[in-house]
Amino acid sequence: MPDEHSAISPSGSAKFLNCPPSLMLEAQFADESSEAAKEGTYCHSVCQWKLEKYLGIESERPVSEEYDSDEVEAQTDECVSFCIERYEQIKLKDPDAIMLVEQRVDLNNLIPGCFGTCDCLIASKKLATLIIIDFKFGYRPVLASSPQLKCYALGGINLLEPKGYAFKKVTKHIIQPRINNWNTDIETVRSLKTWSTKVLIPKSRLALAGKGKFKCGDWCTWCKANKTCRHRAKENLKLAQLDFKKPELLTEEELAEILVKVPAFKDWIDDLWEYATQEALNGKHFEGLKLVEATSRRKYTNEAAVAETCKAHGYQDIFKKVLLTVTEMEKYMGKAAFAEILGDLVEKPQGKPTLVLDSDKRPEMNIAKIDFKENK
Repeated sequence: MPDEHSAISPSGSAKFLNCPPSLMLEAQFADESSEAAKEGTYCHSVCQWKLEKYLGIESERPVSEEYDSDEVEAQTDECVSFCIERYEQIKLKDPDAIMLVEQRVDLNNLIPGCFGTCDCLIASKKLATLIIIDFKFGYRPVLASSPQLKCYALGGINLLEPKGYAFKKVTKHIIQPRINNWNTDIETVRSLKTWSTKVLIPKSRLALAGKGKFKCGDWCTWCKANKTCRHRAKENLKLAQLDFKKPELLTEEELAEILVKVPAFKDWIDDLWEYATQEALNGKHFEGLKLVEATSRRKYTNEAAVAETCKAHGYQDIFKKVLLTVTEMEKYMGKAAFAEILGDLVEKPQGKPTLVLDSDKRPEMNIAKIDFKENK
């Protein structure tokens, strides 16, 4: 994977489009990569290697003692299989179709200095079709209609239109195997270019000039300044300042107002604790707070040595045998064999009713059906 990053990039577009001044605010902070980000980078590099191997491009397989796992292998296999399947479908109609992996795309014609890296790009001159595929390995669901993928699409158009491609539409895919999030968005090139003119260009100009209004939202999660941003603090503290009127019991409207704001409030509090903990480790003291050792659990230093020592002292029954979980068994057998052999012995119970925000991608439950089943 390319290590180069631009000051203003497609991956940060949700932030600077919704909160333009955040771009300059973030510039005050050094680049720090979390463990989740490092794992994601490794997963992307494995996907790149597997796709390049399929394309006949020689490269060395990335290795990581820290992040190599059966889960990573399975997730990257799913991403790669999806790309290959889409590519081969297009190749049946257009043998000259191309697939580009970890392709740099530039938006310099729209935003000075803006570029990014598209995980997988499939293009057909004959079909006038462009496919953008982006891999995600986190737990927060991402939509294919996001500004990041719009930017990648515009970058792909910039890259290939000079080579004779005349795209009419772009199909964008998000592949997020860890949470089974596979979603697609189809957009015309005309609508993309209209969006770039009316939204992307003016907002990016504000961001680069350090102007515009601060605005809090989901994008704060990925902002470098999110832990100490005063504007985020003010927004979240409004929850504690809500002016509730009598009677003493909350109304349904007031309860809904609180619950809708609680997730963002909780994320902010978690970020503050994380930031303060790191600062305390660096020697700073916060009045009323102190560093302590968290409760830990005992663990064996060498399991093989423990087993041998127990047996030497006459303790034989020291292992537990448990059946593989459904997910582990499916990985062990393979999806096709698992479905054929154990399909009739596996069920997926109805999930427990859970209240979530309207933005959650799951469909709303039918309460009438639930009541009917319970009273049947």
